[in-house]
Amino acid sequence: MKQHYKEKRERLIRALESEFGGEITVKGANAGLHFVTEFYTCRTEQEILAYAAAQQLEIFGMSRFRLKESRPQPDKPALIIGFARLREEDIQEGVQRLRRAVYGHKKIPGSGD
Repeated sequence: MKQHYKEKRERLIRALESEFGGEITVKGANAGLHFVTEFYTCRTEQEILAYAAAQQLEIFGMSRFRLKESRPQPDKPALIIGFARLREEDIQEGVQRLRRAVYGHKKIPGSGD
């Protein structure tokens, strides 16, 4: 199972990097069933989460895990992407939905759109 999830994680990260180009940073992807992404976007974390829900994506914002009184507003929205239940055949569609949640329908520089 460890190898299965490693391969799925790597495939998802490749798809994210291909779709978002230099507009995404992936952190904490060495192991586990989730990782953190940061995006260069004008949308706030809350806006992205609302658009993601409309795209039927279940993702979480990092602000959910910060203490309210010490919650800084990061320059880049940070999202937790889990992939344990994600079917490999749905990775590309999920990444495209995430792009719409983060940017709308605009072309992402360096994404090959």
